[in-house]
Formats: sequence, C-alpha cells, structure tokens
Amino acid sequence: MQEGLFVPKKRVRPVRELTGLGVGGIVTKADGDGRMGASPTEMDWSNHSAVGGAMKERRPSFGEEIRFFLNACPAPAVAKRGLHIVAFQKVRGIRGLEPSGEGDEVPAGAEYGRGSGDGGGDRGYLHRVAEIAKNVGCRRAYLSEAALRHGFQYSRAVRWLRFLHGMALRAEGVDALTLAMRLGFSDLAGWNRFTKRLVGRTPSQLPSVPLEYWVRRAVDDVFLSRE
Repeated sequence: MQEGLFVPKKRVRPVRELTGLGVGGIVTKADGDGRMGASPTEMDWSNHSAVGGAMKERRPSFGEEIRFFLNACPAPAVAKRGLHIVAFQKVRGIRGLEPSGEGDEVPAGAEYGRGSGDGGGDRGYLHRVAEIAKNVGCRRAYLSEAALRHGFQYSRAVRWLRFLHGMALRAEGVDALTLAMRLGFSDLAGWNRFTKRLVGRTPSQLPSVPLEYWVRRAVDDVFLSRE
C-alpha cells in the first residue's frame, strides 16, 4: 500500500438478532439497517389481539377446540354428522354456542338442541343416541353398529361431548348447578355421577386445565383405547 493513500474502510451493516422469545413467543430479527421487523412467515398474530396497548393471547373458542375431536372420528359421514350436531348445539354460556349466536349448525327440524340453551332437565339438550339418529335420518342401531365397526362406542363419544360442554361452561365461570341444568341433568348429583363414571373423579376433584387437555384425552379414550 502506498504511503498517504486513503483506503476507506468497508462499512459493516449492523445486523442484530433477538434469539429470545418476544411477545407471544415470536422470534424477531433486525433487518440490515438495524430496524426491527419480521416476515409474515416469522410472525403469526392470529392468536393475539391488542388490548390496552399490550398483546393478549386469544383463547380458542369451543368450536375451534372441538374440531380436533370431530376430525379424529373414523365413522361414516352420517355418524360423524350426528356427533357434529351434538357438539355444536346451543348451550348458553359457551362462546360460539350461545342461543343468540350466528351459524346455527343444528337442523331446523331438530327437537333438541335448538331451544334456549338452558337444558331444561333433559329437554332441550341433545345427548341420547336415539334422538341423534332421528336428526340425521337413520336408525339408532346404525349409529351404534357403524361406530363399533370402526373401533369405538358411539354412546361414549356422545358422553365425552357432553362432558366437554361441561368443562367449557366451568371455564367460563358457570356454577355447578346451572351447569348441570344446561346439560340436561335433573340435579347436581346427576352431573357428579356422570363425571365420576366417565373420568373417575367428581367435578370438584378435577384439575383446572385448558379445554384442549380434555379434548385430547377424549380422543384417546374414545378412538384410541383398546378396551
């Protein structure tokens, strides 16, 4: 290099990376000019909403959670339709299933599942296989036999849907007696016995866990169990 010849140094563009988890578990990177940014594939805001200037995680609706169970069902279309009707019937207190909500997925001619969503001590809440069969236009025996051919009990799948409605109501802060009435039980003792037979514990003994936990347990118990 000749003495006195000025050679400019190569400019190093500041590139920073944040490897920690940001808001909502999002990893962001600085671009070449040091500005924070992320591509659409790096950021997913679908489960977040701005509340008071802060990001708050959006809790999935019952309909979003229950589709994991319904999609796991290996039964023919008619049998799956019956479970779909049970899952999406009107239940007051569950987001997405409120009687005044949009997107009614229960047939117009259904005798059950289209009322006030308050249950009414066995009327109004659809949970009997014979009534489900009427709503999908087949015999009760067909639903039971179709399920058995695909390795599960139809009545048990319906019981789990009823239980999942109960867990969704409990998560919304609905008291136990009101919960029992909305799910078609004549009294609180009926709901307690139902839960004890299904999961081995009474409602008061159950842990406070997200609905997702119970949905996955339902899939395992109904569709994957070898018993």
